Amino acid sequence: MTNETDKTHVRVLSVLHIVAGLFFFVTSLGQFLLAKNAVIVGPLPTFISFLFASMLIMSLLVFVVGILLYTRRMYWFCFTVAAIECLIVPLGTIIGVLTLVVLMRPSVTDGFVSKNAEPTAGDG
Repeated sequence: MTNETDKTHVRVLSVLHIVAGLFFFVTSLGQFLLAKNAVIVGPLPTFISFLFASMLIMSLLVFVVGILLYTRRMYWFCFTVAAIECLIVPLGTIIGVLTLVVLMRPSVTDGFVSKNAEPTAGDG
């Protein structure tokens, strides 16, 4: 694949991550509010509260990865979150696997900004 094709794939994945992160955030927040108003009398059990909190954190991580993919920074963070994102069935699995496949390409790996290097004008 060409370098331009890889750049296009990374841009598309960044947009998908941003949209998916917002979608996961809204749905997890909606599920939390529905569970809060359910028939359960009293506070939510600790496990359910932990589950909703982890869902909200994961949605924010997916959103942040979308931004990082767009700017091509923090390769291993993006790779790790994409691997964890595969646990969110089915949408997260699809996006996570596609992200892992694209991130494992050598031209994409080389395109990420290292800690010591400054981004060049052609990195856009």
